[in-house]
Amino acid sequence: MKSVRQFVFFWIVLALLANPAPAKQRRRQQAWGVPVVYSNLDLEPETGDVGGMEVILIPTYYGDWASVVVASGIAYDPVLVPVERNGAQITFTLPNSPPYDGYGTFKGTITRKGLVLRNENLGTQVLARQRC
Repeated sequence: MKSVRQFVFFWIVLALLANPAPAKQRRRQQAWGVPVVYSNLDLEPETGDVGGMEVILIPTYYGDWASVVVASGIAYDPVLVPVERNGAQITFTLPNSPPYDGYGTFKGTITRKGLVLRNENLGTQVLARQRC
């Protein structure tokens, strides 16, 4: 009987040692080179109009780029612009040609939840980070 208890005790201890406590959940980090999508595009159900802005930040070896879409009634064609980046601070300028003429320069801050952009003409835009 004593050997049976020892046998059971041995296997319980072995099972506990083989199955350690659950590891802490690691925070997912964005891999370098993977684009990150920030958007506040919204559809007005009554009229079917689209409004807002979407920015896709694309890191490359020689610097960051942004694919930008602005929507006012309809989504305009996307434009690709270079991004100046200093840590979490970014700056980019939209081209001075239709439909983006007059928008000018955007200055933004990247946060865990999204991208906060400031512009003289549009004011402050808060774009949520989209999970892909």
